[in-house]
Amino acid sequence: MRHGEVEAKFVGAFIGRTDVALSDLGRHQGQAIAAYLEEAELDAIVASPRRRALDTAAPLAKAKGMTLTVRPAFAEMDFGQWDGLFWPQILAHSPGHAEAWQGDVMAHAAPGGESGSVFQKRVADGLDKLRDEFKGRTIALFGHAGVSRAILAHSLGLPYVQTFAFAQDYGNVSAVGWNEEEFAQVAVWNFVPGPRAKKQGD
Repeated sequence: MRHGEVEAKFVGAFIGRTDVALSDLGRHQGQAIAAYLEEAELDAIVASPRRRALDTAAPLAKAKGMTLTVRPAFAEMDFGQWDGLFWPQILAHSPGHAEAWQGDVMAHAAPGGESGSVFQKRVADGLDKLRDEFKGRTIALFGHAGVSRAILAHSLGLPYVQTFAFAQDYGNVSAVGWNEEEFAQVAVWNFVPGPRAKKQGD
């Protein structure tokens, strides 16, 4: 799951490690996800340490009477000094660095942040560990747009940058499964069970 919509003043900003609150609609989306997964048999509920992911996951954890497990591996990309800024602000502040990052996000990082390759490896390692720990069981994972795309890339063997062709709306549910031969299959992608946000902040 991608977290629900965030407060309006942060929609479209680079928010990685910045902790922001959900909007009223974002909280509604968390409730809608809990309702959608009401009949699902879950063995664990895992979330990014960021407040927006935790607050989206909380209704499901409460409804299921389950403990919410925090995994730092599934935090959004760290944008360093760009965290909380909008792209025009970043371009105005450091145009050369911004253009280099945009040209090759895998090799370049925001000042004090993570490159795409470092981020991708962090999420991939976290996913591999989670799959080993819960093999054959079902996990609900609450994270971020970048995290969902990194999981898709790692699962299907795609370059991370190619996954930007796949939408990641606020408050969506996606599903990936693996068979005994470790073959991954995407069953659901970007399904929003609750109200849709007008802007996706992505």
